[in-house]
Amino acid sequence: MWFPMREVGMDFLDSAGKESAEKVWVMEASVAAPRAEVWRAIADPTVWRHWFPGVERAWYEGDPPYGVGTIRKAIVRGQRMEEV
Repeated sequence: MWFPMREVGMDFLDSAGKESAEKVWVMEASVAAPRAEVWRAIADPTVWRHWFPGVERAWYEGDPPYGVGTIRKAIVRGQRMEEV
């Protein structure tokens, strides 16, 4: 099963979980590494399973370069997710 993701504004947080069946995940951590190194890890879905519990596999659909319009897919705890 795929769960498509869509872009929303910050006002979404006012209604998320109330009238909406949408889910919002917020994660925060302090990392002792340069920003560029952290960004490389976040942008590389092949290493997500090392720092994000539950990620079994993650990948980009299509060939690089990746940017606007790129689709990311992941399997998290057996659930397929797609970020469009």
